[in-house]
Amino acid sequence: MGELSVLRKEIDKARTSLSIQVDAGADTGLGPRSPSGPGSLWPTFEPPSPISEEHFWLDSPFPGGFNQLYSPGYQFGSTGGGRYRIHHGVDIGNPVGTPVLATASGEVVHAGPDNPTLLGPYNDFYGNSVVIRLDRKLNTSRGEQDVFVLYGHLVSVDVQEGQWVGAGDYLGGVGMTGIAIGPHLHMEVRIGQNSYLHTVNPALWMRPAAYTGTVAVRLLSAAGRTWPGVQLSLYRYEEAGVRWYRVVETYPEKESIGPDPSWGENGALSHIPVGTYLLSGFVNGEEVRQEISVRDGETTFVELRTQQ
Repeated sequence: MGELSVLRKEIDKARTSLSIQVDAGADTGLGPRSPSGPGSLWPTFEPPSPISEEHFWLDSPFPGGFNQLYSPGYQFGSTGGGRYRIHHGVDIGNPVGTPVLATASGEVVHAGPDNPTLLGPYNDFYGNSVVIRLDRKLNTSRGEQDVFVLYGHLVSVDVQEGQWVGAGDYLGGVGMTGIAIGPHLHMEVRIGQNSYLHTVNPALWMRPAAYTGTVAVRLLSAAGRTWPGVQLSLYRYEEAGVRWYRVVETYPEKESIGPDPSWGENGALSHIPVGTYLLSGFVNGEEVRQEISVRDGETTFVELRTQQ
């Protein structure tokens, strides 16, 4: 009981510090969130453990020496604190012209502007883009399905439709075409169809950086329904105490944002340093929490259920 009391005090300190940052306007990505009620019935299957390594099909889209990490403040399914559209992928910032590499082998099914070809909610959304249909297919309950990877906002495109590319082949350069505000690469993973409404979370497909792992979260009601738009905090255990690390936000029930067929999650985050964490949050005043371990190069799956 003594250790639990100390832990709660440390977490309270971290939350107080974080609240001060929010009040001061710091860009933590946090804000008051309280879902009105649970959403749709959600998958409840237990993902098989070997899937952790087998699901990382995608290598880094950048050579060594460049930023490899996507923005956690605008993760898949989020709106960046209400500032942007619901995100159907991840964004990795790098200077204009930074080489963009194929993350896996496959056939180029689109190369160039997304006008007149529609890739997003409207034309000229992604600007110069490349879409690759991977050589591998994903086994699902509906049979084998194609997997597509989109690379958007490029300044240049150096491949052609119908061309086969291998992992690590040069596709083009980072840009800010389409609706991009600053130079970055937008990446999406699409299952079954090359469509904006068939995206899944790339965090579960991208191989984590060295000494980091991925966390897949499933937050459900007592009846097995999803809780959309809930922000769960990851607190990292360190020698000096417990430190708030990052937020995992559960998916909204909009724009066909949904779970990965292999995981059945409603939230995920990758590139999390190896260690022990407490995943904690509140749903309509009810606290949910679970201690988890993040392991090098693996995905940790955790399901949390409310009493509501």
